[in-house]
Order: sequence, then structure tokens, then C-alpha cells
Amino acid sequence: MIAVWASLLIWAADPPVIEASTLDGRSVAGPLQSLDGNALVIARESGPVRIPTTDLLDVRTTAASAPASSGDALQVVVLQDGSRFRCRSLSVKGQTLSVEHPEWGNLGVPIAQVRTLQFAADDPALSAAWKQLAERPTKKDLAVIRKGDVLDHLDGVVGDIDDTTVNFLLDGEPIGIKRDRMFGIVYSRKDAPASSEGVRIEFANGDALQVRQVTWGEGQWRLGRAGTQQFPVAGSAVLRLDYSQGKVVYLSSLEPRDVKYTPYFDYVVEYQRDRGVWGGPLRVGGRTYARGLAIHSKTVLRYRLGGDYRRFTAVLGMDPEVKFDATHPESRREARVEVRGDGRLLFGEDVKAGEAPRNLDLPIDGVGDLEILVDFGRDNLDIGDRIHFGEAKVIK
Repeated sequence: MIAVWASLLIWAADPPVIEASTLDGRSVAGPLQSLDGNALVIARESGPVRIPTTDLLDVRTTAASAPASSGDALQVVVLQDGSRFRCRSLSVKGQTLSVEHPEWGNLGVPIAQVRTLQFAADDPALSAAWKQLAERPTKKDLAVIRKGDVLDHLDGVVGDIDDTTVNFLLDGEPIGIKRDRMFGIVYSRKDAPASSEGVRIEFANGDALQVRQVTWGEGQWRLGRAGTQQFPVAGSAVLRLDYSQGKVVYLSSLEPRDVKYTPYFDYVVEYQRDRGVWGGPLRVGGRTYARGLAIHSKTVLRYRLGGDYRRFTAVLGMDPEVKFDATHPESRREARVEVRGDGRLLFGEDVKAGEAPRNLDLPIDGVGDLEILVDFGRDNLDIGDRIHFGEAKVIK
């Protein structure tokens, strides 16, 4: 199935100024000279810097701005690969979703790639209920109907959708549901195809799109999904290009092959993913991290990496909520942190409350098992020994 994206000519007066981050930890900034499937080139006074796209982690622009026309797009499409964008209108005929986007024009997407359709504008009173329905595994499509500040739903099969009616098969019987009664549609995930789109584009207006191809030349971005024509986008519309998929894995997304707790007071405090030990935000120093690990002493986590990654990186520190009295140094909490690769010590230090965060960047070429230990401090107690690993990830 081929989805056809409308071609729309949008020119930018000047190339965007970008900052490119690479897998080996470099950061290069300057005006974007060119980008294709092979390399990104940044203009510098000393001469252009060429970075192979296989080495890119992400590319951020510094002067992105949302087009004024985005404000009239109230309906929302979410695809199975995580793409999310607003549109002026949408309809379904057969196996194709047709959308009018305020900047990209008319486009078509195979229904097998669609996760949800939201017909109404975002509403804080309904956001939690809608998110729960959208994330729930289901073998049938859900027709979600708004009843005041409550969402109800019917289980069945969604058919064609036009401006006024959603055709729905309920218990084998076809019915028509008026669109003005509906909040949205949640499609079954049973036929979701694997994504072949390797780059995530984040736009200044809040949209996000997974694409297979992204290029820069002649004053414009050109984007393309699998089986589509490329389409142009204004230079100022793109906020970020995320090349990390398949190259970076956050430890919080992995299940450890082994977890071992040794409580001091016979009370186990389990490690947490993407939040603090007691459920609050994951903070290191003065910064909050969306991804990472929170680990209380004494805990050992062991991850099976299979030799597929080159580096382990994280921002390490004691939970900043653990306070100490500087006039009584003996009250300062500490924990022992060790990182091992196949049993070999890669990092081992005592981490104390109030210390500046440590930036870990450890080589793990060929490492099969990565082990993280948060141990009791020298006082051999576990009171307040809460260690945070912000952005803990392994990189190919």
C-alpha cells in the first residue's frame, strides 16, 4: 500500500543553526550546510564538518517556530510507530486514512499503521481516561463516546469514516455513529506492522513524525515515509531530529536478567524506573530526568547486553532530597556505587549527599553482562542511601 503525501513548496531564507550530538559523545554546532541519507554537513569557519548519519544521535535546531496555521487543526492522529500530528480534517475509505494537514497538505496513511484518531480537541478533564483507553491492549477497535466528562466505548470493528458518520460493526451488526457524539477511535493493535521509519522528527508546533528519509538542501527539509513521495517542510518548522532508534537503549526500558536485594533492616526498597525511589521525579543535582534508574542500597542489577553496545552513560548522584548538616560531617549519607562489565570493574566510587553529579561514560565493547551495584556506605547503614542514574543508557 502506498500513501501519497501532497507536495508543498516551502522555502527558508537561511539555513537553520543546529547542534548535532554523536554516539561518541561529541557535540558540533553551526549552520546546517547539507543533510542526506549518508551524512550531515555543518558549516564552520575552519571548514565544513561532515558527520556520517550512522554516527548521529540527535540534531537540534535553535530557532524553530510553529506556523500560525497550526492553531486551526483540532483533530489528532497517532500512528502505531508513535507519530502524532494534528490535522484539519480526516476520513477513512477502505484501508486508507486521508488527512488534511495544515502545513503538509493532503496525505494518505494505511489503516494498519494507525493507532488512534481523536476527533475532539484535547480536554484536560478527559486526558487521563483517553490515555488509558489508547494504551490498553485490545483485540477489537474501540469507538469512544463522550458523555459529559466521562468517556464510554463500544467494542467492535471500525469501517469507513466520513464528515458526519463512523461506520461500526457491533456484535456483527453494522451501525452508524454520529461523529459529533464521538471523542475518538482506538484501533486494535493485533495487525500492527513493524516500523521501518528510522528517524523521529519533532516539530515546533508539537507534532512528531517517524520518517525513513530526511534531507536538507536548497533551503528546505524534505521528509519521506516508507512507500511515500518526499514532501517539503519549512526550515523553521523542525525542532529536533532523533537518530537514536536502534542505536541507544535506556536501561529503564530493559528487564534485568537478575535483581538481588540485601536489606539492612529486613525491609526491601525496590529499584524504580523513570522516577525516584518513593515515586517522585527522578532528579540528579538540580535537574529532573525523564529516563533513568533510582536504586536504594543494597541492590544489584544485572543486564544481559550480549556484546552489542560500545558505551554506558549516565548522570550519577545521590537523590537531592537526601539532606545533611554541613556542621556535622559525620551525618553525611553515602553509598558505594560500582559498575562492572563481565565481572571487570569499570567504575567504583563512594557517592555522597550534596556532591556534584558525576557524568559516567564507560566503554563496554563486547560486554555480555552489565552489573550495577549500589552498596551500603562506609558506615554500613542504608538510611537515605538513594542513588539516581539520570539518562542511564547503552549506546551502540
